[in-house]
Amino acid sequence: MMRYGAVMERGEITEKTDEGYRVKSYDRDGVVTAAIPALDGKTFGTGQKVYFFMFPDGNGLVVEAF
Repeated sequence: MMRYGAVMERGEITEKTDEGYRVKSYDRDGVVTAAIPALDGKTFGTGQKVYFFMFPDGNGLVVEAF
């Protein structure tokens, strides 16, 4: 079965870089994103809990804190 799109996930900000944020997934052990930007230029701190999504090609967004 082919999967398309991306799934919204819960995670924690592990690092802020010039390209965006690296996020550790709460639901998939060992998964940490590449640096992805935040929606509308929002800012987040390391350790902050967020919602995010990432496509298979590495593009994605940090959407909101929870």
